[in-house]
Amino acid sequence: MLGMNQLEVQALAEELSTYQGYELTRFHLYKDDFALGLWSGEKIIWCLGSMNKARPYLIPIETLPLKFPKIKKPLTLFFDAHLKQQKITNVGFEASQGRCLRLVVADDGEIEFRLFPHGSNLIFSKGSKRVSWYPIQELVPFHSEFESVKCRSFHQLYSELYKNPREIQKKELSKQDFEASRKRLKRQLQKMREDLESRKSLKWRKVAEELQKVDSLSLLKEDYGGYIDAKITVLENREKAYEQAKKNESKILRLEEKIKEIQSQLEGELPKNSIRKKVKKNPSEVVRRLPVKEVGGKTFRLDETARIFVGNSAKDNLSLLRKAKPWDLWVHLRDRPSAHGIVFKDRHRIFSSQEEKKLFLFFLKKTLGSKYDQHIGQRMDLIITECRHVQPIKGDRLGRVTVRQERNRTMVIE
Repeated sequence: MLGMNQLEVQALAEELSTYQGYELTRFHLYKDDFALGLWSGEKIIWCLGSMNKARPYLIPIETLPLKFPKIKKPLTLFFDAHLKQQKITNVGFEASQGRCLRLVVADDGEIEFRLFPHGSNLIFSKGSKRVSWYPIQELVPFHSEFESVKCRSFHQLYSELYKNPREIQKKELSKQDFEASRKRLKRQLQKMREDLESRKSLKWRKVAEELQKVDSLSLLKEDYGGYIDAKITVLENREKAYEQAKKNESKILRLEEKIKEIQSQLEGELPKNSIRKKVKKNPSEVVRRLPVKEVGGKTFRLDETARIFVGNSAKDNLSLLRKAKPWDLWVHLRDRPSAHGIVFKDRHRIFSSQEEKKLFLFFLKKTLGSKYDQHIGQRMDLIITECRHVQPIKGDRLGRVTVRQERNRTMVIE
């Protein structure tokens, strides 16, 4: 693929100018690639790009074709600290500067994309603070006579990029590594079988049963050597033997399951991370798993896809907030101390007025505790927002948080 030319970068700037008011929500990077997520209020638009020195590019798309691992780099840390959840106020592009465009962000923030070959860069700035992909160099004056006049659409750029060269290369590498993977699995299987035989030869269960029949170690019919400790009593030896037998039998079961799994892979199935294509489920059919551990018993299940958790302490509140997804709801009493409530729900779930009433009355009941009956008939103001807008205050032992974009809900206690 050829790098983006001046006209294509200008068309990109015009497209990005329609995203003014969008919120910067995510930033991922891996090797030369990066992805910047913009939240429109309804969905995420991705700006997928690369800082490859020979062919830098930036394309707006709705779905990422690549999966980015979670990596902490100076750019990601700077984004989370200074630019995340800030809104785009303007898009800057000057033809005299060549293939360079800027996203102006609220509170004196800026993202600069330099998309010319052998001079590409991605620069984040906030006031006087700056961090960049490559060392920052001065911009060279742009000469239009060297620029191509052909302007490709975003669809054409995307097709050239992902005409399956990466997928083909990955598939070929997987085929080349297939036999090596089988050899590794065979070695692993041999070691597991040896370990299994060794564990099956242990006599912890037999020793425990023999100790159950005697009152003194001298009455044992066999010499159990390393299984018996003469310095402790028969009762302590018996408890130790039963505990070791239980652990050993549990490990034997796990080894047998793992051996069966590896054998099934060696009988013709492809190894993990192979060329087999994964079948993606329809997001509307996927029901998100709610947290298994309930916090202090303070939970109320509305249905299979919605449940509210109410924390008992600052530690519980922080734990709940960490488990929550960005679209889950955070609930708190307005202008007074209270527990934190988190409504875990399916991403696209919208509650009716009656459903919200059930959830929030449960929250009030658990928050007020024994004083709930004293407030019957009174009005209580609640703050409600998505968990993406709730940020714990670092180092605060009381569990206080900063909240943005909240809405109010007045509940009459019944």
